[in-house]
Amino acid sequence: MQLRVHDGTGMFEVVKGTPGLPTDTNGWNRITQSCFIGKGDPEYCQTVLQLARHWKLHEKYGGLQRYADACMGLDCNGFVGNYLWHVKDKAPWSSHGLDCAQGPNSTINVYFDRLYAVAGTYIAKWEELERSETYIFGKTTPNGAIIPAYAGGEYAHIVITQSGFIDNVLLRGYVGGRCPRATVIVCGSKGRAVRRTVVLVSSGYSFDRYESVQTAECIGDAKGSTRLTSCKTR
Repeated sequence: MQLRVHDGTGMFEVVKGTPGLPTDTNGWNRITQSCFIGKGDPEYCQTVLQLARHWKLHEKYGGLQRYADACMGLDCNGFVGNYLWHVKDKAPWSSHGLDCAQGPNSTINVYFDRLYAVAGTYIAKWEELERSETYIFGKTTPNGAIIPAYAGGEYAHIVITQSGFIDNVLLRGYVGGRCPRATVIVCGSKGRAVRRTVVLVSSGYSFDRYESVQTAECIGDAKGSTRLTSCKTR
């Protein structure tokens, strides 16, 4: 069979020798697995779905879309990491980015460490958020340290903002550490642990209180309150 992918600019055949493609069975096994654990990029998910249809794996699910809904998807750093790897770093579709500095399976602190090294700072004030820019937000400990990965019952989380959807008007004029509620639209992915299904979501996060130069308390679709820190993606 001939596998094909569409990367948003055109259709390409998956052929031996394409730069970035796995060259052996172990490599393909790893790429395939990444699509089932929340790390696969869109083009490799396309190849997996073509193989699933070829081997009729989707039939017991009642169709290819239901197979994809039940078995595949993205988690938070899978979504953000693939975006940064393929869009910001301009890696080709065939380059999966696994184990790379800003790829889909990096621990969350790595994204911030790399961007901090370029920018030299985190966002210091809410007024610094610009509508035209894109930012990443990461869940932190109470002292402002990025939580790199799940450990000891504490979940890590990362989201990326959608440019043009930050309400700067609400970010002006806070006094004494308090500010009017500010809303930031972020795109990310969250998992349902029981079914291992992940859902791509767009969420509005409302920030009630300015905590420090790096951290703010967040309320919104998160349970309780979550501390986040932010860094510009360029």
